[in-house]
Amino acid sequence: MQANEVTTERLRRLAEARPGRGGKVLSVYVDLDPSEFATGPARATAITSVLDEAERELRDAPQLERGAREGLRSGLNRVRSFLEQEFDASGAHGVALFCDSGADLFEALKLPVGVGHKAVIDDT
Repeated sequence: MQANEVTTERLRRLAEARPGRGGKVLSVYVDLDPSEFATGPARATAITSVLDEAERELRDAPQLERGAREGLRSGLNRVRSFLEQEFDASGAHGVALFCDSGADLFEALKLPVGVGHKAVIDDT
C-alpha cells in the first residue's frame, strides 16, 4: 500500500510556517520510487546523494547569517539522523522533509509519488 502523509492540515501548517528574523528553511526531497530504489542499498545511495547536496547548498550560501547557518547545520544533522536511523520507507515513493534554522519546525512527509532529489534553502 502506498503511503501518503500529506493532508490539507499539514500542508496549511507548512505553508504558514515562517522562520524567525533572519532564519531560513531547509527543504529536502528524496525520490524513493520502488522501480528505481527498491533495495536498501539503492535507497541509502539516494539519501546520501541528497544529503550531500544539502551540505553543498549550506556551504555555498554566503548570504546566510551565522545563526541561520548554525541552525540549518543542526537541522541538516536532524534530517540525516531521521533518514538514516528513524525513517521507515515502507509504502513511500518519496519523502519531503522541512526544518527551519530556529528548530521550531521539523516535518517529514511520506509521499505517494516520486519527487526527485533536491535540497533547497529558502525563506519559506
